[in-house]
Amino acid sequence: MAPIRLAVLAAELGREVEGDGDVEIHGVAELASADPFELSFVAGQRFAQELARSHAGAVIAPPGLDAGGRPVIRSPNPRLDFARAVRRLRPASRPRPGVHESAWVDPAAEVHPDATVGPGCAVGARTRVGPRSVLHANVTLYEDVGIGVDCCIHSGCVLRERTVLGDRVVLQPGVVLGGAGFGYERDEQGRWEAVPQVGRLVVEDDVEIGANTTIDRGSLGATRIAEGSKLDNLVQVGHNCQ
Repeated sequence: MAPIRLAVLAAELGREVEGDGDVEIHGVAELASADPFELSFVAGQRFAQELARSHAGAVIAPPGLDAGGRPVIRSPNPRLDFARAVRRLRPASRPRPGVHESAWVDPAAEVHPDATVGPGCAVGARTRVGPRSVLHANVTLYEDVGIGVDCCIHSGCVLRERTVLGDRVVLQPGVVLGGAGFGYERDEQGRWEAVPQVGRLVVEDDVEIGANTTIDRGSLGATRIAEGSKLDNLVQVGHNCQ
């Protein structure tokens, strides 16, 4: 990471600096471990003692909080501005566009030239992968799956047939989307018979789904995850949920 002047970073965040804006920031860290070349943040007054003990070279802090003489970027929401600073200082790496030689893509699938299909991926018939979307290693897309723009699908995810993702969707490793819902009826002999699950799953824009989460397809209609939803790791969403 290239060093950045604190004043430059503050300007990018739309905030003001108190103190020496020429201080160079080389990294980010929590208060307890930050060194004189790193930026940290303080959410509020209850962290004042921890701040006083910290060696951080600069902090993002709310108005009025004593920063102990060190340079400070004043913010009404330090946690949010620190998150944006981290994104600026440590941008996520992005693999090059293209289809890895070890991936399999059905001839009837459509992969945008700006998309990335990583090692060991499988992309089924009539599946579409949109611009700048990334499939990391060993992602499996069944047939008729739709992937929007700027999606990030991490390793080991499985999307079954007719699952649709909107734009800017993030799937953490091991997510399984569109599996069969849990539905059975007893037959004439009292044995359990599976009810076919022939619906689909729709995940709208700006959704993030945590690692090893599973979401079932609808039994007839659609299971739907609404725009902007955030699901943690190990969540299970049953069929037909909205």
